[in-house]
Amino acid sequence: MGFHSMYFARPTGEHHYYGAPVAKIEEIFNLVYRSLALINRPCRHILISLSEGKIAVLGISFINGEKCFALQFTEARNMKWMDRIFHAKYNETENKIDCLEPLDTEKYFFEDELVEIEEQLAEALQKYLG
Repeated sequence: MGFHSMYFARPTGEHHYYGAPVAKIEEIFNLVYRSLALINRPCRHILISLSEGKIAVLGISFINGEKCFALQFTEARNMKWMDRIFHAKYNETENKIDCLEPLDTEKYFFEDELVEIEEQLAEALQKYLG
């Protein structure tokens, strides 16, 4: 049996029954991933789908001695966001990526643009619905 992929519980419906802290999910993923033969490992990261796009947890990093999550878009509202690695403060209890705090800034690099994109979409929808 192969291992296809691993996703976080999306924040919809009864997600709290299936949610686990990001840190624990990353630990479990690495344990499973490293125990499989190469042919059974097509997925390399844990993913979550959010309004921003799909974000992968690449692993844990240390920057200036501070433990953090390394994150990357695999799909994004703006394709220029793709392949850019960004960091979030390590948190052992948070179970949603979008609630993790940026490591070294007040906001993630994409937050302001995401607001603009969503406002434009809301306006377009409002026009369409008349």
